Amino acid sequence: MNVTFDTNNHGVSRKAIQLIEFIKALEAMKSKDLKLSINDCLKSISVNDVPETGKYIYNKLNISNLDELETEVIDDEECKIILEVFKVNRIPCPEPPPELKSYLVENWNSSRTVITSNKLVSLIVEADDEVDVNQVDKWIGLRNRWVEEDSYLCKIDLLFSKLQQINNAIQSDPDKIEFILGNAVINNLDKSINYPLIYTKVRIRYIPEKNSIQLYCPSNSVKFSEELSYSKHDDLTSLDWSNLVSFKQETELMDFVVGDSSLDSIVTNNCRLLDPNIKFFSTWNDVVEYTNMELYIVLEPILVLRNVNTSNLGFLNKVEESLEHNILSGALIDIVVGENQSTNSQEIEIRSDWGAINGQSFNVFFTKPANRAQLEIVDYINHNKSVVVQGPPGTGKTHTIANLIGHYLSQGKTILVTSSTSKALGVLRDKLPKEIRPLCVPLLDQSETEISKAIEIISEQLQQYNSEHYRAQIKNLINEYEHTYAELERYRKKLFSIKCKENRYLSIQNKPVSIKSIVETILNISTTDFSYWNNINPQLAFPLSNIEYNFLVEYTSKIRPTLEEAHLLLQKSDIKIEDIPVVDSLENNYRLKKSIDNELECICYVLNDILENEVFINSNEQSMELQFDSKLVTSDIISEFKYIAQNRTVLTEPYWIELAGDALSRTEDTNQWHKLYDSVERGIVLYNAYYETGLNIEDISIDNETITIESKNIISHIENLITNPPSFISRLLKSINVEAECARIRIKDKSISSIDECKQLYCLIDYMLWKESFASLWDDMIGKYIEKYSFLSILSYTKGRNVALWCKEHVLNEIETAKSWYQLSITPVVELFNRYGIRLSIKDSILTTPATRVQNLINNLEKLEKAIFDFDDLCNKDFVAWKANDIEIEKRLSDLVGKSNNQITESIFSFYKKNDFNKYRNWYDTLVYAIKNTEKRVEYDRILGDLDRLVPEWSNFIRDNDTLAFKSYEEMQSVWYTKQCEISYQENFNDDYESLLKQIKKLSELLFNLAKQIVVKKSWYERAYTTADNKAVHTALASWVTLIKKIGKGTGKSAPMYRKQAIEQLSIAKDAIPCWIMPINKIYNTIDPSSMKFDLIIVDEASQADINALPILALGDKVIVVGDDKQVSPSGIVKIKDEEIHSLQNNYLSCLPNRVLFDFKTSLYEFIRPLSRQVLLKEHFRCVSAIINYSNKYYYDNNIIPLRDDSISPLKTPIVPIYVDGFRDGNSKINKHEAEYIVASIEACFNNSSYDGLSFGIISLLGNEQSEYIYNLITERCDPADIEKHSLICGDAAQFQGDERDVIFLSLVDAKQLDSDNEFLRKIDNSNITFRQRFNVAVSRAKNQIWVIYSMHPDSLRNDDIRKNLLYYCENYGTIEILKDEVNSLSESPFECEVATYLINKGYSIKQQYPVGNYRLDMIVEYDNNKIAIECDGEAYHSTEEQIRRDLERQTILERIGWSFIRIRGSEYYKAKDNTLQALDSRLKSMGFYPEKVEGDNNVSDSVVDAIKQEATRLCSVYQMKYNNGVERLKLSEKPKNDYKEFDSESMSINDNKVEESNRFKAEEEFIGEKHNSEDALSERLKPHFIRYKQDILNRDGAEIKSSKNDNITRIPKVIVSSEKLVSNSRRTDGDKQNRKYNQIKDDCESITISAKSTNKDIYIFGNLGYITKLEYEDFLAEGQRKASGRQKNFFNNNMIKVGAMVYNDKYGIGAIDAVDKAQKYVKVIFSEVNKYETFIRPTCFTQEKLILLRGRLRSML
Repeated sequence: MNVTFDTNNHGVSRKAIQLIEFIKALEAMKSKDLKLSINDCLKSISVNDVPETGKYIYNKLNISNLDELETEVIDDEECKIILEVFKVNRIPCPEPPPELKSYLVENWNSSRTVITSNKLVSLIVEADDEVDVNQVDKWIGLRNRWVEEDSYLCKIDLLFSKLQQINNAIQSDPDKIEFILGNAVINNLDKSINYPLIYTKVRIRYIPEKNSIQLYCPSNSVKFSEELSYSKHDDLTSLDWSNLVSFKQETELMDFVVGDSSLDSIVTNNCRLLDPNIKFFSTWNDVVEYTNMELYIVLEPILVLRNVNTSNLGFLNKVEESLEHNILSGALIDIVVGENQSTNSQEIEIRSDWGAINGQSFNVFFTKPANRAQLEIVDYINHNKSVVVQGPPGTGKTHTIANLIGHYLSQGKTILVTSSTSKALGVLRDKLPKEIRPLCVPLLDQSETEISKAIEIISEQLQQYNSEHYRAQIKNLINEYEHTYAELERYRKKLFSIKCKENRYLSIQNKPVSIKSIVETILNISTTDFSYWNNINPQLAFPLSNIEYNFLVEYTSKIRPTLEEAHLLLQKSDIKIEDIPVVDSLENNYRLKKSIDNELECICYVLNDILENEVFINSNEQSMELQFDSKLVTSDIISEFKYIAQNRTVLTEPYWIELAGDALSRTEDTNQWHKLYDSVERGIVLYNAYYETGLNIEDISIDNETITIESKNIISHIENLITNPPSFISRLLKSINVEAECARIRIKDKSISSIDECKQLYCLIDYMLWKESFASLWDDMIGKYIEKYSFLSILSYTKGRNVALWCKEHVLNEIETAKSWYQLSITPVVELFNRYGIRLSIKDSILTTPATRVQNLINNLEKLEKAIFDFDDLCNKDFVAWKANDIEIEKRLSDLVGKSNNQITESIFSFYKKNDFNKYRNWYDTLVYAIKNTEKRVEYDRILGDLDRLVPEWSNFIRDNDTLAFKSYEEMQSVWYTKQCEISYQENFNDDYESLLKQIKKLSELLFNLAKQIVVKKSWYERAYTTADNKAVHTALASWVTLIKKIGKGTGKSAPMYRKQAIEQLSIAKDAIPCWIMPINKIYNTIDPSSMKFDLIIVDEASQADINALPILALGDKVIVVGDDKQVSPSGIVKIKDEEIHSLQNNYLSCLPNRVLFDFKTSLYEFIRPLSRQVLLKEHFRCVSAIINYSNKYYYDNNIIPLRDDSISPLKTPIVPIYVDGFRDGNSKINKHEAEYIVASIEACFNNSSYDGLSFGIISLLGNEQSEYIYNLITERCDPADIEKHSLICGDAAQFQGDERDVIFLSLVDAKQLDSDNEFLRKIDNSNITFRQRFNVAVSRAKNQIWVIYSMHPDSLRNDDIRKNLLYYCENYGTIEILKDEVNSLSESPFECEVATYLINKGYSIKQQYPVGNYRLDMIVEYDNNKIAIECDGEAYHSTEEQIRRDLERQTILERIGWSFIRIRGSEYYKAKDNTLQALDSRLKSMGFYPEKVEGDNNVSDSVVDAIKQEATRLCSVYQMKYNNGVERLKLSEKPKNDYKEFDSESMSINDNKVEESNRFKAEEEFIGEKHNSEDALSERLKPHFIRYKQDILNRDGAEIKSSKNDNITRIPKVIVSSEKLVSNSRRTDGDKQNRKYNQIKDDCESITISAKSTNKDIYIFGNLGYITKLEYEDFLAEGQRKASGRQKNFFNNNMIKVGAMVYNDKYGIGAIDAVDKAQKYVKVIFSEVNKYETFIRPTCFTQEKLILLRGRLRSML
C-alpha cells in the first residue's frame, strides 16, 4: 500500500533537502578513497594459481562453454559449481638408508629441498667412505617421485587453507565482505585501476561428507560494477559512463561471467564506447603495452575477496527529488526540526488490564507469546511518529519484530524491515506464521528465489480468494476473540480478588496477621471454658500486663485470706524495702574480710622464713600493722623500699653470680683482674697509635706476604739501611741494593722510603702483639664463661676496631657491678631499716659455696620485696573497701531499728552481728512481705476497676468466685488472642480457585490461537482488498509466473528476453507484497523513494547504522528503531578528516542547531532516541543467568530479567576464567600464548562428548589480528569437519553482534609488554564507550558457557578498569550468586518447609527457591526431565496488592515460556493440612510426576571443564615441544659437517615472525614454485616462553626410569595422560583415527622426554609450585637488587601477596611464596638457589623489605 506524506511546511522540507545534500557530499568525499585495485582487496586467487581438475580438485573457473558447469539445487536455488577442493593428507618423505643420513642436510624431508644423486655420492667419496651407488640412486628415485606428488598436494593444501580463511571471514562479517568471481578486468598502466567490470557473487560451503570446500554461484546473478561510474579517479572521470546503460542491462541478463560465447563481443563492443583506444586481451600473459594505450581490459576471470562497495547516491537523488515535491516522512521531520512533532505525542496510559502481562489486548494481535513491552511499542507508535526500543542482548528483539509484523499486516499496513546487518534479519521470516510468510519477502542476497516463491503464492491466493471470502471469517473470529478476552479478564480479576483475600493480613490487636497464623491458632487452642470473653473487641490487646495478672492470681489465692494478720506487724511505719540491706551484700563483705586475714597470715609466714627478725601482723576492724622485732614498718619505709627494689642490680649471667660470690667471700684473684685491666688500658693506647698511622693490614705487604709479628726484623733491617745508607763502595763490594731492599716492604703498592713509615709499622706490630696476648688473657678470665663475650664474638661486634675500648665500655662495668653486688643490693636495704630503728637481718647461708650463698640472698631479697608489696596492697585497697562497706551496713540497720523497733527489726540486727546469714534472710523475707501487703489491697481494687470498663463479665467473675482456675499469663494471652481470631475468621474464607486457574489457562491458549488466526485471515484480506481494483498488479503477477516457467534453466536462446520481461513485470507486481525485509545497503538498489512508500519502517540493530541510514526514514510515515547503545555502535572509521566534515556541516547544515552530531560516529539509534518514546525489552532468553548477569550488573542496572532455565544447559560451569603467562610483543595485537591455549582448548572440546552438537565462537577483544591468528592455528590443527559441525567462527565483538554461540572463547589479548616497567596497564574505564560496548557484546554472545583467557594480572589494572570488572566477575560470579541465594532464602517460610518436607518424605525430587532467571519459585518437582512449579500462597511475599500483581505477572510470564503451576492456598492448608497435601500428591501423579529415588550430588567440581583444561595443557606442551625440537634441529643445521654447496644454497632461513601485519588474511603463505625449507620449521606461533621440563619434575610426577635395550628410554611422564583418560569424556572414533592419535601421542611423549633431558641444567625449580629459566632468574635478580637499592619503586599491595608470587631476599636470592596462613600473619617462601623454606612475619617482611615483590610468575609444572 503506497502512502503519500505531504507537508505544507516548505522550511522543514528545505532543511531535509539540505540534510540529504550533506550526506551526498559525504559520500562524494568517501568515493575519492574508493579502492579500485584488486591488489588492495583482502584476498585474490588467480585462475592460474588454481591447479587443473584432478584427484583432489574440481576446477571450472576458466571454462569456454557453460555446458561444462555442473548445476545443483542448493537451498532451493539452482546454482553452478565452479570449484571444489578436497582436504589432502600429505605423506612423509621416504626414509633414506641409515648410512646416508649423516650426509644429508637437516631439511632433506622437505619437498622444496633439491637433492641430487651426484652431489650425495661426491660427499660420501670426499669423506673416504664406501658408497653403494645403486642404493643412492634407488632412494633418490623414490624421493623424486614423492617430491613431485607432494608439490602438487602442497598447492592443494594451501588453496584449501585459503578457502577456509575466506569462509571464516564471510561468516564473521557477511555484510561488509563479499566473495566474487570477476571478469573483464579494466586496468590502467600504473595498476591503480585493476577492477572487474562484471562479477557474480560466489558462495562458499564446506561439505563434511566429502571433506571438501565448494564454491558455487546462483544462476543469472551477473552484476555490473557500478562503483566504477561514480569513482573520482582521474582516469575514470573523463569517461562517459552513460554510454554503458545498455551494457549494464545486457550483463544482468547474462547467465554467467565465464563460458558465455557472447561475453567477448558484448564487452568489446560496449567498452569501446567508453574509450575508442581501449585495448582487450584474453589473458594476462597476452598483455602488451601499445602507444597511447591508457586503459586495457583483460578477459580472464579472477576470484576476489573484498569489502562491499555500496553507493547510495542514486537513492539519495531520488529521495531529494521526492522532498522537492514536499513528500516528507514524519520521522525525518523530527530529526531536521530537532524535536518531536507528533500531534498525538501525549503521555500514553500504561495498560492496566491483566492481559497486558501476557502481551494480550482486545485490539492488538500477536502471533507469538508476548509481554507488556510489546504492547507498549504498539501503543506508542499509534500516537507518535517514532518509537525507540532498547533491546539488550538476548531479549528477543527478533521475536518482538515478528510480533509487530504480524499485527500490522493484519491492520493492512505496508512494512519495511531493515537492519545494518543481514544477521539480524536472517531468521525473522521463520518466526512468522507459515500462512503469512509469503507476504514478507526477505532480500538478503542477490538471489530472487524468495521473491519468486512469494509472488507465486500471492498470485495463487489472490486468484483463488477475494476479500469477501475472508470478511465473514474475520468477523466471527474477532467476535470470539473479544468475548474470550472479556471472559479472560473477568476470570483474572476474580483470581486477583481471591488472591488478595487469601494473601491479605487480617487486623488482630491492630496488627496484621497472616491467614496461616490465624488458622493454626484456632486449631491448636481451645476456648470453650472462656465464655465470658465472647464479646471482646478483636483490636483490644490483653487488658492486663504480666505483673498485673500475676499479682491478681497471687492476691486472690494467697494474700486475700491472710492480709489482715501480716498487716499488724508494721504498725504504720514508713519503712521501705530499699532501706533494708540485702543478704548478698552482707555475705560478700564478710567473705572479703576473711580473704584479707588469710593473705596476712601467708605474708607473716614468708617473712619469718627469710628473716632472722621476729615478724608479726596486728589486724583489727580499725587498722593493720606489720612489725619487725616489735617495731612498726611504716608507710615511709615501704615507699623507700619500693624505690630501692626498682633500682637494684640484677645479675643475669651465672658467671656474674660466681664473681659476686668470690668478691663477697674475698676469694677472687685480684692480680689477674688488675693484669686484665692494665692490658685493656695498654690496648687502648696501642690502638690509638696504630689508628693515627692511617694504615690497614691489607695495605701492607712484606716480601709479597701479609705483615706478621715476625716481620719486625725485616723492618729493623730496612730502617738501618735508611738511617745509615751504605757508601758507594760498600754497595759494590757487598752487592747491596737499597732500593730493592726497601721494595721488600710495600705500603699501598709503594716501597717504604722513610723512618716515619718504619715507626708506623712498629706501631702496627706492637698492636698485633698486644691483641694476641690480650685474646688469651681475656678468654681465660671471661670469654670461656660467657660466650657472647668471647674474644672472637667481640671481634665480630667491633669489626676489629678498638677492641680494648669496647671491652672497657661494655664488659668491665658489668664486672665491677658483679663484684660490688652485695654493697649495691643488700646493704641499701639493711641501711634503710637501720635508719628507722629496725635491725634487719636477712638469713645468709655462709657455709655454702660463694655462688650458692649469693643466689640464696637474691631469692630471699625477692621474697622480702613481694611480701612487703602485697601487705601494702592489702592495706590500701582491700581493707579500705571492707571497712567502708561495714560502716554503711551497720548504719542502715541501726536506722531500721530506729524507725520500727519490733521483733522483726531487732532480729535482723542481731543476726547481722552474729554473722548468721540464714536466719537474717528469713527475717528479711518476713519484713519485705509485711511491707508489700500494705499496698496490695489498693492495687487489687485498681485492677478490677479497669476490668469493669473493658471486660465487665470477667471482673464480675473474679469478684464472685473465691477459687479461680487461673492459667499462666502466656496461656491466658493465647486464649484471648484465639478468641479474637475466631471472631475475625468467621467473616472471610470459603472459596476455591483451582478450577479458576485451569479456566484461565484454557482461555489464554484459546485467545492466542484466535489472535494467530485473525492475523492470518486479516493479512490476506487486506491484500485482497487493496489489490482488488488494481488490475495491473493482477496482470503482472500472472505474467511473471508464466515468464518464469518459460525461462526454465535459463540456457535457451530466448531466456535473456524472457528474463528482461520478467523483471519489468516484477517491478509492477511488487505492490502486492506488503512487507519487505532487507538490509539497509539493499534498500539503495531496490526501492524507489518516489514510488514506493511504507506505513511503518522497522530498523533493527539501529545502534550500528550510521548517518547513511537517515534517508531511509523518508520511505515511511512512522519508524520503530530497535537497538541498544550499550552494544557496538558505528566505528566511524572513514578516511575523511574531521576538519572536512566540520566544513561540510557548516556549509550544508547551518540551519540545524545540532549539526555537529551529523557524522559517521553517531548512530541512527542516537539520532532518533532524544525525539521518541522509549521502551526497554527486559526479558532475556539466550544466556544462562550467570553469563548475562555480567551485562545486567555492569551495563543495565539489573533491569534485565533472565528467564532461561539454567538447569537445561548441557554444560555445568557457565564461566571458566583461565590465566596464561602470555604477552604482547611490541605494538602487535597478537598474544600467542592466549591463542595457543584457546586452540588447544577448542581441540579438547571437539574431542569431548559433552560438547557434541554445540556451536563455538572465538572473540578477540583487541582487534582482528588475534582472531585471524587463532583461526589460522585452528585450520592447521583441527579437522575441517569438526570446524563445520560446531559452526566455529572467529572475529571481533562487532562481527559477532546479532549472533550467538553455545560456547564462546574470549581472548583479552592485552598484557604487559616484556620490556615495560609500568606498574599498571593502559587503563580502559567506563569513559571508553567503544570498549564497554565490545565487552558487553562479547560476553553476551555465549548461551551456555564462556571461557575468558587472559594474560594480565588483575593487580596490574586500576580499580575502575572494565577489564578488572570482567575478571573479578568471572572469578567471583559463584559467590555473587550465593549471596543472591541467601537474600532470596529470607522469603522461605514454615508453610513452604512443611510442604517440601512432605514431598521429600513421599520420595519426590524437589528443589526449593528454584531460580528461573531473576525469578524465584517456592519449589519445583522434577521427574523424567520435566518440571512443575509449586507456589504456597499466604506468606509474606504474596501479601500486598502490588506484590500479588507481581506474583501473577511472574506466573503469566513463566507460563508463557512453558512452566506449569500448582498453587496451594494457605487458608485451605492450615485448615486441613492432611487433605491438602494428599490432594497435592494426587494432582502431581495425575500430571505425570511420580516419586523417585533422589541421590544428592555433592560433587561441586566440573569434571568436563577439568578434563578440557588438562587436555589443553597437554596439547600446548606437545606443540611447544615440537617447536623446541624443530628449533634445536635448525640450530644444529647451522653448523654443517660438510661443505655441500648445493644443499647450502637451498637451505632455509628461519623467518622472524615477531609482529604479523594487521591484514585480515595475512597467513603463512608459501611460494609453491620456490625451493626452500621453511615448512620444516614449526610455526613461529609456538615460540618459547612455555613449559620446559626437568628430569626430577617428571620423576616426582610418577615417571620412573625403565630399563630397555638401550638403557636410555624414559617412561612417559604423568603429564601425558593415558589413552583411556583421553577418551573418557570424548567421542568414540573409528579404529584408524584412534591408531593415528595414539602414535601421535607416543611421538609427542618422546619429544617431551628428550627435551626435558636436554634442558634440566637451565632452570630453577621452586618445589611443586613451578620453575623459571636461567635467563628469567637473572632478570628477577636484577629487578630485586634495583628495588633493594632504592633505584626502582617497590610497589605492592596485599592482593599481590598470594601463593606463587615471586619475591627477592638479599640473603637467599629469588623465591616464590608457597603458603599464606588463613589470618595472613605469615608467609612461607621457598628459595630455589638454596632449596630452603623460610618463614616471614607479615606485614613487616614487606614494609621493612625483607621480601621484595617482583613482577612475573612461575611456569607451570603441568
